[in-house]
Amino acid sequence: MVSKKIKILISLFIIGVFSFFIYSTITKYKINEKEEKIKKDISEINVNELPKYIYGIKKMILISGGTFLMGDDRSKFSDEHPAHFVRVDSFYMDETPVTYEDFKEYVEAGGEKSKYWEYETYNHPENPVTGINWYQAVDYCNWRSKIEELPPEIGYRLPTEAEFEYAARGGLEGKNFPWGDEFNPLMANFDEEKGVMKGNWWRLAKVKDTPSNNYGLYGMSGNIWQWTNDWYDPDYYKKSQKIIQKVQKLEK
Repeated sequence: MVSKKIKILISLFIIGVFSFFIYSTITKYKINEKEEKIKKDISEINVNELPKYIYGIKKMILISGGTFLMGDDRSKFSDEHPAHFVRVDSFYMDETPVTYEDFKEYVEAGGEKSKYWEYETYNHPENPVTGINWYQAVDYCNWRSKIEELPPEIGYRLPTEAEFEYAARGGLEGKNFPWGDEFNPLMANFDEEKGVMKGNWWRLAKVKDTPSNNYGLYGMSGNIWQWTNDWYDPDYYKKSQKIIQKVQKLEK
């Protein structure tokens, strides 16, 4: 749990068409100073004052905010370009995706089982939970907020697409993958078996089977699909690019 001296009011997020992560954006915090609790806006917080890790239901890692180039002009998918700069605030993210073992607590508390709950090839304690729809992911967030005694307005939520991509990159700019430009089959689980049972990973890899990225986060590439908090718009990048260009012209 967060210490009594520093209570971070967090907005958490999860992801996964077939699985999900949990993250928490730092919005505000409370700190005891001369017997009084003082609220500070995130813009006033020195990230160096915050603990690198916090421990609740799962270990969470502090991801320091910054500006990064989001998207990829080289991508064959039209909704990934144009690449554009995005600023994200600091946030906390679960060290690993939510596992079947993590999700079991939610199910035992009355939550809906995932689609592949009864499949032995999916449901292993250390596998990322799969077959989750968006509403289940949101409900899990709300459940976790409740048992950690966080009110809804500052509780857990799904990450935005920008927050997820920023975290997945692990601080690397302009690279094809979170580890560099060259694909490495040992760094991510992908559909190599094409439905045939072979190799070390059948359908899913355990959340820590592949190395963490530079932020210490596991499972940020391959293995699973992800949910985010954004509404999908195939032309969003184009629209946001126009907004950025308009602001730049105004600043001149």
